[in-house]
Amino acid sequence: MELFYHAPLSLWAIPALIRDNPMVPVHLLAFGVQAFVTSLACLVQVWSWPDRSVAQKQSITLLYGPYVALGAFMALDMVFRLRGKLLGKRKLA
Repeated sequence: MELFYHAPLSLWAIPALIRDNPMVPVHLLAFGVQAFVTSLACLVQVWSWPDRSVAQKQSITLLYGPYVALGAFMALDMVFRLRGKLLGKRKLA
């Protein structure tokens, strides 16, 4: 997934963000949700391992945790960006 989706999208998204491409939120929403769900699934699996110590599980969590947080933050940010574009600005009456 990373080789065929994340890497090419990342290479496209950086200049697209600079150009303010309107398709960026759509693609980064999918990216963020996918990163969040797959990383969270990995963490759940890690904590189910009976043959690893809590210290080992915590070390792995320190590696995967930022990806879970980044994916969640990115997805929420893109939801609010898309919401703003789709609903438009409210008129003050």
